[in-house]
Amino acid sequence: MIEISTIFQELRAALKNHMTARSSLTEIGANAGALYREWRESKKMSLRDAAKKMEISPAYLSDLERGTRRWSEKLIEKAEGL
Repeated sequence: MIEISTIFQELRAALKNHMTARSSLTEIGANAGALYREWRESKKMSLRDAAKKMEISPAYLSDLERGTRRWSEKLIEKAEGL
């Protein structure tokens, strides 16, 4: 299993390189989201609690976990800080 930090490093690199291929960012983001959800659930943290700590809505976090929204540098930092 890939560590969550590895996925976030890949996502951060893609954002810094201004990758214009939406499919690449979407794929990396979906992987990050799925891995983040798995990590969050392993810590017995609810979606609502994680969203509150990240200062976003539960719906927004759900979209990130499903890969339907893009991660930003700020959101990556907040997720890593949980």
